[in-house]
Formats: sequence, structure tokens, C-alpha cells
Amino acid sequence: MIKRPKSFNDKVDELFDDLVLPSDTEIRKKTGNARQAEKLTGRKRADQSARMSGEKNSMAGKVHPNRGKSLPQIGRPGVAKPEGFGDKISKARKGVPNLKARGLKRPEQSKKMKAYYQDNPDKKPTVVVQDCPHCGKSVRGAGNFQRWHGNNCKGPVVEFKKVRDWKCIHCNKTGTGMANYKRWHGDNCKAKK
Repeated sequence: MIKRPKSFNDKVDELFDDLVLPSDTEIRKKTGNARQAEKLTGRKRADQSARMSGEKNSMAGKVHPNRGKSLPQIGRPGVAKPEGFGDKISKARKGVPNLKARGLKRPEQSKKMKAYYQDNPDKKPTVVVQDCPHCGKSVRGAGNFQRWHGNNCKGPVVEFKKVRDWKCIHCNKTGTGMANYKRWHGDNCKAKK
């Protein structure tokens, strides 16, 4: 018998014969999410709190940088604003009526625009009303027409056909909807002689 030389695969097999590989569950336990879940299983909030107290707490022995400072809590309901808050804005707005809050337009601007359009009537913007040839709706504004109507119109609203009642001349059965009639009755009826 001829002894054949050991191949590379045989040598590798000899090296790893005694090696025991970990199972998939053991590998998963060593990954981040599984480790975190393993740490937290079966513990209660009180246990977590006790575990994080003392030296294990990252803020243990330290003082928070904002401790003892009275920070202005502007914008929170029921909290007073600091002295002098909004003084600059108030001085700038003195004598200027708050027309926006009252829902009014600026009267000076309105007067200027009216005078301008009286002098230049050809520059006054006009609202274009077009009728869509597909659906028949009258549409205000060229942009609205271009976007939803004209060549982009989905067309008129199509009314569904009314369901017709039928009666077979051979078997005298009645029904609604022509699909059943065409398939089972008329020329295809069993009672046809």
C-alpha cells in the first residue's frame, strides 16, 4: 500500500480536531445588545438606582455647573421675565400700531399701491380664470391650471354604468350584472334546446 503525503486540508483537520467552537447563542451573548439585555434582565428600578449610586455614579462627588444659579426661564408659563426684557423692541415699536394683530393691512402701503395702479393700469395683476377642456371646471390662476388641469387633467369624473337586470329566455332566471348572464345564460344556458 502506497502512503500518500498529507494534504494541507488533512494537516488543518489535525490541528483543529480538539478545538471546540462556541455556539451561535454564546457568540450573540458577547455582542453589545445581548450584553446590555443580559445586564438588565430580572432587575428592578430600585436595584438599578442602588447600583448607580455612590462611586459608580458619573456625577458622584461633583457639583452640577448650573447648581445654585437662577437661570431665566423665558417663555415658560407662570415664570416672570427678567427686568428689562424686551425694552429695545418696545422702544422701537412706540407709536406704531400693531395692525397685524388686529388683522388690518398697512394703510400707507395700500394707498401707494392704489395710486400706482391708477397711474399704470396695464401693470395691475389680474386673476386669470380658465375653463379646463377636459373636466369643464373653471380654474382661477394660471399656476393652478398648469399644475392640475390642461394637459395634466385626469379628465371628467366618470359615472359608473348602471347595473342592468336580465332574464334568461331559456330558463327564466333573473339576475343583475351582465357577466353572469353572458357566461351561464343566453346561448350558454343548460336549458337551451
